[in-house]
Amino acid sequence: MQNYKIFGESCTPHFIPKELLNSFSVIGIQKEWQKSIDYTLSTLKKHQRIQSVLLVFFTHLDLSLIYQRKLTEILKYKCKIYFFISKNSFNFEECNHLSQFGLVIAF
Repeated sequence: MQNYKIFGESCTPHFIPKELLNSFSVIGIQKEWQKSIDYTLSTLKKHQRIQSVLLVFFTHLDLSLIYQRKLTEILKYKCKIYFFISKNSFNFEECNHLSQFGLVIAF
């Protein structure tokens, strides 16, 4: 049974470790990543707990300055951010940029 919040596909990708999936996790898959970040930030501002945000990207993304600021703000709440990315769609510079916000895992 799913007890975490998921934006995007209704099923959880098989490559996400079960240890990261709990009732305090938020998952954003591909096109829904912005909704997951907005939801996480609004929840944290209400002093509700979110432990981790897991963002899954199969293709390239454009991380706008607005969302970079939101990711930085999420980190201030001690919330961990994980990026699961397709290793064929991202180059080293893009991975390095994402790593300033959280752990980057290529699959």
